[in-house]
Amino acid sequence: MIKQFLTTLFLLLLIKTSFAIKIQPDGRWIGSLKGDSLQVKVLYSNGIFSSYYTFKRQDFSDLLSLGRDVGIAKDAGTMTFNGRFDGNEGAGFFQFNPSRDLESFLWSLGYTSLELQDYLMFYLFNLQLVEARELFKLGYVHTKHELLALASHSITVSYIRSWSSYGYDSLSFQNVIALKAVGARPGYGNGFKPLGYQFIPPQILVKMKALDIWPDYIQGFNAIGFDAIPPNTLLAAKSSGLRPEYVSLMQLEGHYYSSLKEYVHEAAIELTSRSKVRFKSKRDKKDF
Repeated sequence: MIKQFLTTLFLLLLIKTSFAIKIQPDGRWIGSLKGDSLQVKVLYSNGIFSSYYTFKRQDFSDLLSLGRDVGIAKDAGTMTFNGRFDGNEGAGFFQFNPSRDLESFLWSLGYTSLELQDYLMFYLFNLQLVEARELFKLGYVHTKHELLALASHSITVSYIRSWSSYGYDSLSFQNVIALKAVGARPGYGNGFKPLGYQFIPPQILVKMKALDIWPDYIQGFNAIGFDAIPPNTLLAAKSSGLRPEYVSLMQLEGHYYSSLKEYVHEAAIELTSRSKVRFKSKRDKKDF
């Protein structure tokens, strides 16, 4: 989930930056071999903008063993590298050539004046043109930024159709992105059906997955007498750190409430109190 969040954050920064900086199609690169992969940083000729890529070691085999140029082709274009390696460290120059097939597809979306950075962003997130065309047919691609968001989260037609098989038909673009961003797999909501949750709205499902709510968490409350817990109450309970064990302890101390919401309220108060104590402790140490 953290990885998806960082990817989304980087994507937003990249889009924002691309409007302000004119990227050149060539520049320098430096890289480090790590096992079967090569971590590469490319610095474009303007000297301002840089990107990071991960390639397979075998993609650079000719450069590693023979010193020959290598071209890494993707649907968004081809990046050609030359240079040399000294042990596991390499450096040299690169040239990027955009894909004409991708250009034609983006033209069909109405983008007739494309910048080089558009292609580089699609290259960075390894856009699959076959998937892009199918996503367009399903109605999920209207702008290049939507296409980039789908590519950055590796969303495929099969991923969307798998959700349909579990009753989630016609998911919105926002729902698809959010579900993939939190790492929700098709069928995640299916595990809650035996507990009485026949259909959980996708926006609620996103929040539940983000909070790492699973059937066993709900079963713990069921075991101590709390059934048919509304999803919003579950979200509040997990957010406040409430666990079935805490409720059982409170009941042993004589605190009996008919609604789980009351225990959520108590847990939230305790959480706030602990946070204040930690903050005061840190402040006192700083003052000291």
